[in-house]
Amino acid sequence: MPALSVKGLTKIISTTPAARALRSRSGRVDLNQPDFIFKELDFNIQTGESVAIIGPNGAGKSTLLRCCLSLIQPDLGTVHLHGKQISQLSGSALRKARQPAALIFQKHQLVTRLPVLSNVIHGALGGAWGPRYWLHSLASSETRLQAYQCLEQVGLADLAMRRCDQLSGGQSQRIAIARALMQKPKLLFADEPTASLDPHSGREIMELFRALQRSLGLTIVFVSHDLQHALNYSDRIIALKDSRLALDTRTQNETHNSLARLFSDNYHE
Repeated sequence: MPALSVKGLTKIISTTPAARALRSRSGRVDLNQPDFIFKELDFNIQTGESVAIIGPNGAGKSTLLRCCLSLIQPDLGTVHLHGKQISQLSGSALRKARQPAALIFQKHQLVTRLPVLSNVIHGALGGAWGPRYWLHSLASSETRLQAYQCLEQVGLADLAMRRCDQLSGGQSQRIAIARALMQKPKLLFADEPTASLDPHSGREIMELFRALQRSLGLTIVFVSHDLQHALNYSDRIIALKDSRLALDTRTQNETHNSLARLFSDNYHE
């Protein structure tokens, strides 16, 4: 069973005639019109894979990640997480179906006035009742222990009590990863996780993802504009261009030059 299965996934630009026709259920949606962020995407991601999603600006990479978690709804098509369709779910049913997955945003969104440990514990908020998970001092000993273990996995257990506004960019992103690990995910999505980091810190974050993939058996899907990161830290590369799936291949089959062609205006599949 794939960790992630995407079938016929289509997202329409919301202001276009095609979108209006779909919303009103009148008229016919022409898939040949240039009104799509992406259309008719089909792919499976297997358990334990690391997959890079690349493509030019505006190709829909971040939108695709959000559709895969039903943070936004596709206009057509389905998404299955570990065999469960999530595309049409909402409320508690959706939260339960996407429990195996976590998303790391480009901006880490830490509460900077709070210590590291509290921020990591916030990763458990989705499954907790009441305000006691907001501060580490109010959380259960079991939850605090889990948070320390997540910090150990990202190499920052010694910074547990430091305020987050005293961290470097690379350290902040590691805390965001530890927070995601609090959800005990099987599938980890990362949206341009190194975009705001210097090259050295960016490589360290990607090496951490690779290490977590191997040590925890995680499936990792990351969006990146850095072609070298895609080549060095993925098993497979998916590329979006001109609203379609332009490439889906094993990483070992590609080079920097072959991937760079995707960003050329005269590239054709």
